[in-house]
Amino acid sequence: MKREKIIEKIKAIIEEKDSFSVSDVDGGESPVISCIGKHSVCAERFDSESVKLTEYIDGMEINEGDVPYEDLKTRVLKDILELAEEFEPEEF
Repeated sequence: MKREKIIEKIKAIIEEKDSFSVSDVDGGESPVISCIGKHSVCAERFDSESVKLTEYIDGMEINEGDVPYEDLKTRVLKDILELAEEFEPEEF
């Protein structure tokens, strides 16, 4: 599947279900953006326009930032799409 189509599907799911974080998905794991030694950057929260990234060094959170879906690799987008498809919002 092409990157543009994956992004389109992610955004459509989020528009339908709502924004979510990895912790909202049963058994969900944060997609890894990069990992070098003890330094890693993971995708943690997803809304219709961007992804919240969290940067860790040796397991400690040191920084956060937003990045548009268009700046992510296809592998990461596929992981996010899988999480979005598995996400079930809580009903109140």
